[in-house]
This record gives sequence, C-alpha cells and structure tokens, in this order.
Amino acid sequence: MRVALAQIPCVLGDKEANLGRMRRTMSRVEADLYVFPELFLTGYMVRDEIYRLAECMDGPSIAAVGAMAAETGAHVLFGMAFRDSMVPGVLRNSAVLISPLG
Repeated sequence: MRVALAQIPCVLGDKEANLGRMRRTMSRVEADLYVFPELFLTGYMVRDEIYRLAECMDGPSIAAVGAMAAETGAHVLFGMAFRDSMVPGVLRNSAVLISPLG
C-alpha cells in the first residue's frame, strides 16, 4: 500500500481552492491512500464562518472528493467541519474517509 501524507497548507475559508489543492496533489503523486490535514477543507480560525462552511455528508465537497477518489482508484482521508443533521446547530471537527467506491 502506498500512502501519500499531504501535509500542505490550505486557503483559509476557501473550500474550492482547497479542493483544487487536493486534486493537484492527487494528480501529481500516485497512492492508494491520500491523507490530508485536520480541517483541511476550511482551515482553522474561521470563527463564525465555520457555520457557513460546514457541510453534511451529502454536501458538494464530499461529492467532489468522492469523484476524485473514484477517478484515482484511491482512498482519501481529510478533515472538515461536519454539520450534524441529527442535532441542529452542532458542528463536529471530523476526519472523513472516502473509498474509490463512494
């Protein structure tokens, strides 16, 4: 198993830019598992913005990373602010693992 530890900086509060960084990293390095930092999708210190940036499991960023995993045939582990749909108003600092199968 080849593991790519992508200890790269993120753009604070810019999910699209960070998804682009994930995509570029995955296109440059071949691996079976890509590991990105904690809260990589949004970065730290976004304060009240974190509520706007957080997503549920069916959010667009999860879908985008799922497409990257399927395209590369690799697993992807990354951190994000997760909106708990079962408990309104609660956010979780979560590690998300996505397989190439979704």
